[in-house]
Amino acid sequence: MVLVEDAKSDLIHLNGDEVEISLKRDGVHFDGASGGNSDLIPGVYEGGLKIWECSRDLVSYLERHWANHRPTSSRRMRVLELGCGAGLPGLKSLKLGAHVDFQDYNSEVIDRLTIPNVLLNAPRTEDDDGDQGLPECRFFSGDWGALNQLLPERHYDLILTSETIYNLNDQQKLLSLLRRLPLTCECATLFEMYVRFIVF
Repeated sequence: MVLVEDAKSDLIHLNGDEVEISLKRDGVHFDGASGGNSDLIPGVYEGGLKIWECSRDLVSYLERHWANHRPTSSRRMRVLELGCGAGLPGLKSLKLGAHVDFQDYNSEVIDRLTIPNVLLNAPRTEDDDGDQGLPECRFFSGDWGALNQLLPERHYDLILTSETIYNLNDQQKLLSLLRRLPLTCECATLFEMYVRFIVF
């Protein structure tokens, strides 16, 4: 696999096109995704192998404004990234010291792209015995309606999502999930970056 180094964000990630080729070799096909006429197949593949431009914009925002979202207590921030794909905003949050939960529609995206990217970027921690480990993070896959039942009760300081609200049918599922997720009152923020490009 080819690694992509983004010097601007200080992140390393796998190339989604190569992950798609690897998935095809293993019999998982998202035909039309990533390199065809469409970047998604509704209800089958929701675009997680592609790094969308707004996720990079969200990483830049986090770099500039992280301190504005920090809780006033000394505890580590708790972040949820919905529709994470490669997970760049969540990875930046990890590097900035947060506990991060990652969610994507497809388990294949989580297993073959998100988790390897976390392993490439996560700062190592050391326990009392001097053993190296990874910071706390969890991974969830599936539809937002199902995630409503899967996600354990947890308070989040920051909920990130980037270019995920493109399907009107999924908006109600997302709103229902967000209503159920408890946010800390100190500094709760939902950050959705979405830019619509109009081509003439």
